[in-house]
Amino acid sequence: CLGSRSGELWIGTMGGVSIYKGKKDEKYLFTNFTTQNGLPNNVVLNLAVSPSIVYAGSPTGLMIFENEKWRAIGISEGLASDWVSALALDGENLWIGTKKGLQFLSNGKISTSMNFKNGFPSSHIQALAVRNNSDGSASIFVGTDEGLIVLNRERK
Repeated sequence: CLGSRSGELWIGTMGGVSIYKGKKDEKYLFTNFTTQNGLPNNVVLNLAVSPSIVYAGSPTGLMIFENEKWRAIGISEGLASDWVSALALDGENLWIGTKKGLQFLSNGKISTSMNFKNGFPSSHIQALAVRNNSDGSASIFVGTDEGLIVLNRERK
């Protein structure tokens, strides 16, 4: 998986995270993160990159890179499932898809899970995308293994 921010390409793999910052002379400029230097899990399923924070989904929870350090969020911090299957940024806020529903991370707080009990065709979220609308609202497209949901979110 890939994500980018000014001057950086973030690359998530089954062996960690790499940041590519271009080439100087004949040398490619990479910074690599694995469990040996602070990454909570080497398996990265998806990325969401903002100017100040990078989010990485893994089979063991959400990994957050902020202030040059990685930290992990899992079930004990409020995730419905440790398997983070999709991520999408809505401004500085994050939508999190798991095998047990959709959640929202805002100001350090994780929402309760939205799932089939809320009318979703399935609780297994597989893909997420955010579209900013001309009226200032956002549409969140939620792909499940049983169909698509479109959520509309008013912004304040």
